[in-house]
Amino acid sequence: MLKQVPFVFLSAVSLFAHAGFAPDVVHHRPTAQERTKGNDIKNQPLCAERHGEWVGQNGYEYCVLPYPDAGKICKRSKDCKGHCIAPVPNDSKEPIPDHGTCQLDDDPNDCGRPHYENGKVIYFNCD
Repeated sequence: MLKQVPFVFLSAVSLFAHAGFAPDVVHHRPTAQERTKGNDIKNQPLCAERHGEWVGQNGYEYCVLPYPDAGKICKRSKDCKGHCIAPVPNDSKEPIPDHGTCQLDDDPNDCGRPHYENGKVIYFNCD
C-alpha cells in the first residue's frame, strides 16, 4: 500500500501541473544539477541498516534513504538537504502557498515532483 501512495500523489501532481490553471508553475526538464542525487548504497542489507527502503523498478534496484529534515517548512531547495517540494492546492481557485516542505527522501525519480523555489513552482516534466 505504501508504494501506491507516491504514485497516487505524483499522478495528482501531474494532473495539477498539466492543467494550466496555475500561472506560477514553470514546466521544464530537470538539469543534472537539479536532479536528486540519490546515494551510493548498492546492497539491501546496508540500505536496511541505514533505515532506507530497497526499491526495484524496471530491473534496476536501489536504496532510498530518508532525509533528516523531511517535512520541514522551506522557501527554496537551499533550505533543505533535498528539494523544497511544492504543496498541491485542493482546487484551482486556491492560491499557491508561500512555502513548501523539505523532500522526504533521496529517491532520484524527480519526474512529476513539483519543487518550490522563491515563490515559483517548478514542475519537472520528464515526458
